[in-house]
Amino acid sequence: PPATSTLDDASLLSAQRSVAEIRRRVDATAAALAAEIEHRSRRELGHAGLAQRLGARTPERLVQQLTGSTSREASTMVRVGVLMVSSAPQLSAAQTSGSDSAAEPDPHPWLREDGVAVDAGQLSLEAAEAIRGGLGVPDETISAAKLASAAQTLLAEATTLTVEKLAARARDLRVGLDLDRVAERE
Repeated sequence: PPATSTLDDASLLSAQRSVAEIRRRVDATAAALAAEIEHRSRRELGHAGLAQRLGARTPERLVQQLTGSTSREASTMVRVGVLMVSSAPQLSAAQTSGSDSAAEPDPHPWLREDGVAVDAGQLSLEAAEAIRGGLGVPDETISAAKLASAAQTLLAEATTLTVEKLAARARDLRVGLDLDRVAERE
């Protein structure tokens, strides 16, 4: 490790920001790899799936074994990785013909911009997971468009909030959308 005690305040803060950005980019790569492990381990493949072939019950368990992470961290890697992959520009059939990964429908279109931000190293996996978990999924009265708008608001606020505060803010926005629904029914 560098001699951090010799750095002035500005250099110390700059170094911490640089390392955080590098970590976000490395985590984004790990999440993309975890998503591919999930894809190659999907349920319909059964025992022929990657995780099952290697003796892991689930792709999350395989990622956990490979990375030495907690089950929570591995699950986050897989979920955010799937979000990132579904947010990536779709390749043509000719470009993907040699790949095992098939283009699948985007399971979370309201979180597309969050996936792009993670991929660019601008949003941490934990922050993306906080947004995803706090907003939830569309239902009969809360559209994907409303959730996308809330997700964009959270993405803009993410740089100024801790992950814990971002999660609380996401939950508050979801509750606000639910309250709008109650007002509409009244």
